Amino acid sequence: MKESFLGKLGRYTFIDTGDGSFTLHSEAFDENCHSTDGAWEETLFNYVDSCKVASRYETSLKPFTIFEVGLGLGLGYLATVVKLKSIQSKAALTFISCEIDPTLIEFVKGSSKKHHHPKFPEFCDLVKTRDGIWQAQKTNNTLIIIEGDIRIEAPKYFDTHKDLLLQSVYQDAFSPRKNPSLWTWQWFELLRKYSAQDCILSTYSSSASVRKSMHKAGWKVHNQKGFGRKKSKTLCLNTGEDDPSLIHVLNHGKALPLADETIIS
Repeated sequence: MKESFLGKLGRYTFIDTGDGSFTLHSEAFDENCHSTDGAWEETLFNYVDSCKVASRYETSLKPFTIFEVGLGLGLGYLATVVKLKSIQSKAALTFISCEIDPTLIEFVKGSSKKHHHPKFPEFCDLVKTRDGIWQAQKTNNTLIIIEGDIRIEAPKYFDTHKDLLLQSVYQDAFSPRKNPSLWTWQWFELLRKYSAQDCILSTYSSSASVRKSMHKAGWKVHNQKGFGRKKSKTLCLNTGEDDPSLIHVLNHGKALPLADETIIS
C-alpha cells in the first residue's frame, strides 16, 4: 500500500515519477499534482524555463515577482531558487504562491513529524502572519504563501501591495475539468490586472477553451511544445501578438464562463 496522508480536502498519496522525484495524487480531484514523466523536470520545463525566469531575473533592474497558482508540493519555488542560485542579480525576488488546503502548507513546511517534504528544508522558516499570510525571508528573496480561496485573497493581497507587479505567472492549478474556477476568462483577467507589461504566463494546459479564456482576458496566446508525453502547452504574453497558428481557435467558440464550483489551488 502506497504511503499517504489525510488533508483538509481528502487524502494525498505519494507517487513516484520518471525523473526520480515524487508527486502527490489528490483524492478530491482524482489527479496527480504533476506529470508522472517527472515532477521536477516538468516544473522546470513548464514554468521556470518557459517564463525565461533566469535570463530576465539576471538583467532585471527592478524587483522580480513570480506568482504561482497552486502550491502543491512547493516545487515551483524550489525549482526557481535552484535555477537562480548561481545568478548574480541586484533585483529582489518575491515568489508568491497560493494554497487552499492548509495541510499542504504544513507538509512543505515540515510541521508534521510523520508527513513532511523529505528532500527540501527551504520551507521550514515559514511563519504565518496575523493576516493569514505565510512568509519566509531569505537574503535576497521572499517567499509568500496566500492561504484560502485565491479568487478572494489575491485581489485583497495585491490591492494592498501595489508595488508588486507580476513578471511571471505559473498557472499550475488542477485541470480545467476538475477545477474550472481557476481557468475562466475572469480569472485570467484578474491575473493580467496585476501583471507587468513584460509578464509571461505559462501553463501545461493546451485546452482550446482555456486559450479562448486567456484571449478574451487580453493575453496574447502562443502554442508551445509540451512536456513528456504531452504534445503541447500554452504560453501567454501581456503584450504583442497572438500566435498566428491559433487565430482560428481563438476567434471561434466560447471562453470558459465564471464557474460556481469551489475553488481549489
